[in-house]
Amino acid sequence: MTSPFRTIDFFDESTGLAVSAKTMETMTPSRMKNPGRVYYDIKRNIDTLEKFSGYGLSGRSVESNKIIRRELDLAIPYETGAAQMDQIKRAYDYAAQKGIELKLWKLK
Repeated sequence: MTSPFRTIDFFDESTGLAVSAKTMETMTPSRMKNPGRVYYDIKRNIDTLEKFSGYGLSGRSVESNKIIRRELDLAIPYETGAAQMDQIKRAYDYAAQKGIELKLWKLK
């Protein structure tokens, strides 16, 4: 089911997969000047997804005990630079430590 909930954008009740979908503009002046911001912005999304404890809206709910897997889908520009990609690789490692799968989508 698609989800109107905070943090969770998609929840598959049959598999227990909770997905948070995000986009990130990696080529902003601040992220070009300080690529570490890319890591910390993704880290914040990972932490929020990890801490999601449930939410209900309009008679529907997603509870943390029903979530078996957590996934963060991140869409970034295809032209993302090497320094920013290094920070995304750091975020992959961090997500893995938290038991969250980070999927990257490069968009043209």
